Amino acid sequence: MSSLTDLLAGDPDNPDLLLKKSDIFLKQGDYERAMDVYEQVQKSPYHQPLVNTYLSTTELYAKQLLNEKNHEEALAVIDSGLVYKDNKDLRYMKGLAYEGLRKFDSAYYYQKFYEPSLIELDDFKAHLRALAQKSDQNYVAISHLRARFGDDNRITSISSFEYGRLQQGGSAYVGRIHYAGREEGKGIQGQLEWSRPWSTAFATRIDITGSGDQKLVYQDLECIPHSKV
Repeated sequence: MSSLTDLLAGDPDNPDLLLKKSDIFLKQGDYERAMDVYEQVQKSPYHQPLVNTYLSTTELYAKQLLNEKNHEEALAVIDSGLVYKDNKDLRYMKGLAYEGLRKFDSAYYYQKFYEPSLIELDDFKAHLRALAQKSDQNYVAISHLRARFGDDNRITSISSFEYGRLQQGGSAYVGRIHYAGREEGKGIQGQLEWSRPWSTAFATRIDITGSGDQKLVYQDLECIPHSKV
């Protein structure tokens, strides 16, 4: 490393020497210092090996920042890579960063660039639908579920109507009406839900539910730790 440093002292903008120096940092897992080396890519934007290595380092460093939930810095790192070359993986990661920042419309736009495998396809489409829904300030959902429990051949069904309103800060107000039809009787249940994220790692949800002519039958206050992106 000392001899390489001496060579760079005499020729600090040499892209081949910079590549060698960055490789040392990459092997050490020091992506931040590897990124600093590639600030020189601005002076050699047409040196393809340097640009390609810069992009791969950008991906590695951005993944590390996303895992640490440092979404703002991850976004800045990703944007620095996209300046030099359009890259679908970086665009998808940009969507993950926006999702962490709860900017769901931008998250939906950039995550669409991901190309899932056949195994991932259904989950990916469901996640995109959820992001699209969160992008809307108001939404309405209607569902009908049919289920059979264990060895019992009888089918139980529940129909639901849901209205939700999403706020700028991530707070959500949701009202639901459920109707269940069973052999032992029919019933209607109402539910009110409020949720709010306080940070990327902590959120609160309150549920209040009542049915028929009964008084309040269910109240829940829950603190939800978010899973990693």
